[in-house]
Amino acid sequence: MATDPLVARHLNTLGLSCHGHDDAEALQYHRDALQILEWNKCNTLLFEKMELSREYALEMAITLSNIGDAMRRGNDFVGAAEAYKECLDLFLEGLIDNGIMLKTKLNEIEQQQGCDGGSYATV
Repeated sequence: MATDPLVARHLNTLGLSCHGHDDAEALQYHRDALQILEWNKCNTLLFEKMELSREYALEMAITLSNIGDAMRRGNDFVGAAEAYKECLDLFLEGLIDNGIMLKTKLNEIEQQQGCDGGSYATV
């Protein structure tokens, strides 16, 4: 598996070029890019490079938005909704200081209210 984040960016570009005419291929490119970005994000966390980890979280969020778009066009509305929700979670993590703690708090509130819409602490 490639681990260079530039490869992930190129895969996302290839995926975007397939949107609308070959969404299955677009999904594969975006999923491959997401796997690379996840590896890099985890690696930066191991070495406590929090700012870089937040940058990868944002790139992952954009990739998940692309995945959601391709799934929506393929009429996989449940899969698209899940991708969009994970996208929002990663935007929280990437844009807000202590974003992980915020997601944990939102999850606690959700559980107290008895919501069954999924967990905010999915990352």
